[in-house]
Amino acid sequence: MSRIKDWYGKRLTLIAPHPDDIAYSIGGFVSQLAAVSTLEVVTVFTQSRWALPKSLRNSGAAIISEVRVKEEQTFCQNFKMKLYPLGLSDSSLSGYDDGNERQLQFNQKQLTDDIRTSIVLEKLHQVLAESNPDIVIAPAAIGHHIDHQIVHHAICSLQNHQWQLAFYEDLPYAAEFTLDILEKQLTERKFRVLEAIGIDQTLADKYAALSHYASQTDQETINAIIAHAQRLAQTCFHTGKTVHHAERFWEKSCQYQ
Repeated sequence: MSRIKDWYGKRLTLIAPHPDDIAYSIGGFVSQLAAVSTLEVVTVFTQSRWALPKSLRNSGAAIISEVRVKEEQTFCQNFKMKLYPLGLSDSSLSGYDDGNERQLQFNQKQLTDDIRTSIVLEKLHQVLAESNPDIVIAPAAIGHHIDHQIVHHAICSLQNHQWQLAFYEDLPYAAEFTLDILEKQLTERKFRVLEAIGIDQTLADKYAALSHYASQTDQETINAIIAHAQRLAQTCFHTGKTVHHAERFWEKSCQYQ
């Protein structure tokens, strides 16, 4: 029996460290649920100076941030989701670079030292208290990007069992690992698979959503995300069902680690 089908008709809050994380990671799921549930997106770090096109990257943080938020607004509007942009600065504006924004493992000291950790905790507490969702879906922090770690830590700290908590596989980072290594990392952190869902019927919607994040996304990234969906389908639906693309959700007892 599908546990995710129990979410139909419910209120779901989707937590994104950055604009694009929800579309990348669970865009097919969003397209499926948008017609039958109430979805809202909370995007935490919406101030940035990083962009893929060089012309945009050279235009400065204010313009880049505006472009990124507009991309997120378009995504949410397309699926009739309310957007809560929290307006916080991402790692590119917080003393990190491409080398140290991602660690080989969870770094509790880095979380403690980053002033944004307590701010994110407070902001998310306020939003969730106001929205009072039935289900919260948050990043598993695969790839150990500091911004994803902060958001993951905050959600785990806030879990009070008034809402069900599930986690998505952070893309494109999850695509960097073999499935064996990815699953080993997550099980070592006390995660267990909640459910994988087929997204063949909504793959075109997800592909279109990815393409709309032009400030961040190139064809190589899109290909990696789609390839990850294909290998999940091959692994998770190898008996009885013909599924070619999938997304996967996890759960865990959320004692942060």
